Amino acid sequence: MSATLDGGPVSLVAADCSKAAGISLTLPSASAGTFPAQQLALVYTPNGKSNGSEIWVPDTNNGGSATISSASSSRISGSFSFTLVPGVGSPGSGRKSLQGTFNLAFGDRPIC
Repeated sequence: MSATLDGGPVSLVAADCSKAAGISLTLPSASAGTFPAQQLALVYTPNGKSNGSEIWVPDTNNGGSATISSASSSRISGSFSFTLVPGVGSPGSGRKSLQGTFNLAFGDRPIC
């Protein structure tokens, strides 16, 4: 997982390279607080190696939130909990729940 800070939005990216699974989460700022799904960008791909991979995004109706517990010039930590629906054109169906925590140093790092 990596985190990037450039004075504006904060981008968090993680991957499971064996499945080409990944999550990309962009928060509006590095300030501590809770951000509802409508204020951020999230894309989750559970298996990028399959043909016609599913892409999941937060439900526009109460899709969850991400919380920054603490942030400094070098680290960021927090948690997230989302209800996801298939993205436009994705072959997925139904809903998925996605929860997790993060505690990262800022910087560009190779993911795979």
